[in-house]
Amino acid sequence: MPAYVCVSGIYRNALIYVCVGGIYKRVRRAFVCVNGIYKAINFGSWATGSWATCTGTCCASTNQSRTVQCKVGSTVVNDTYCSAHTTKPATSQSCTVTCYNSSNDCVAALKTASGSITIGSSNNGTTGKYTIKLYGGGGTGGTGGTSKRYYNSDCNCDSEGNCDCSTINKVAGGGGGGGGGSGGVTTVTATIASGAVITYTINGAGKTTTLSKPSTATAAAGKAGGNGGAGSATATTLVQGTAGSGATAVTGGNAGSNGAAGKAACSSAGGAGGASKYSSASYNAGGKGGTAGGVPTATSGSTTTKAGSAGAAGKSGCVTIQQNTRTG
Repeated sequence: MPAYVCVSGIYRNALIYVCVGGIYKRVRRAFVCVNGIYKAINFGSWATGSWATCTGTCCASTNQSRTVQCKVGSTVVNDTYCSAHTTKPATSQSCTVTCYNSSNDCVAALKTASGSITIGSSNNGTTGKYTIKLYGGGGTGGTGGTSKRYYNSDCNCDSEGNCDCSTINKVAGGGGGGGGGSGGVTTVTATIASGAVITYTINGAGKTTTLSKPSTATAAAGKAGGNGGAGSATATTLVQGTAGSGATAVTGGNAGSNGAAGKAACSSAGGAGGASKYSSASYNAGGKGGTAGGVPTATSGSTTTKAGSAGAAGKSGCVTIQQNTRTG
């Protein structure tokens, strides 16, 4: 049994020390004489059980527990037999739920090319609940509009003979192309057994991404941005090109931005493509719209044009596979 000392009327657990050669040493085992027979005063020791399995949503932080008992030999006794001389070990601790058997626990599998995986093989998870996300390919940005310039160094005379001999130099810029929309996103949640196959097809930029096993689903391709309008310039008129419209959003995707309207400086920029719905712009994002044509080269006595640039291609789609819970 433990030793106690009375402090201010309250009995508290006490540690026992003995002085040996001027050095105090802790008594781990003591004896008491009962009717002429010395009997050991037993000090207990902590017996810890195994930590319980960390369960819950994959990659989530949670707690796991274990049993901690004070024992004298094989007998479970009151904790005071142990706590009088040692601190009780922890009965719970934080943990992170894992669902894979590889060093890449809790990392969603990213797939960037068509293929399939078999659950339970090559560390591809275990029987459990999965979330599969399909990301469609981003749409192409619209083409920048053509810029137009009317230039004439000769006299400009009307039907009555009135002439203006100043240089006629008019420039109408094309509009910037609209940004392409990002690809759509489709989420599939299913319980998948070990040995089952997940099959997916990634068709590329501006195209769909599909799932054929364990069920069928499709993520739409992002739409293309609108082309910028052409500028118009003659001896008497000047019309700046209209802006290309950004692509409208498909289900789960983002819309593209409108391009800038044409202007004489011919610096109208294309609109931004729809932002990727995936965590990286390397996949699913829409392409930026093309810039309008620059200022055409002046040629006396004629009209000259300069085409805008083509819009950028969108990014290819992708697939992510994440195990959420496990069975067994």
